[in-house]
Amino acid sequence: MFALIGLAFGAALIWGGLQAMGGKDQRILVAPAPAAILLQVVNWIIVEFNPASLISLILPVAVIALLMQQQSRQWFQSKGAPTF
Repeated sequence: MFALIGLAFGAALIWGGLQAMGGKDQRILVAPAPAAILLQVVNWIIVEFNPASLISLILPVAVIALLMQQQSRQWFQSKGAPTF
């Protein structure tokens, strides 16, 4: 079950990444990232911790951190896209 939900979040992150690369909207990419983080933490609690799955936690955190940078906001604003 976690695999299917994780696959859906992965697809949402990929789609949001494509939208963000086009300069359309950073919110589309930032929205599913906390949900993916929460899913990974719940997966660790219910199933078990796997050190290899740490990447599934680090990548969405990095996405949020990088998109919240001032340079990222300025780039999206220069494209006319809404930001946080």
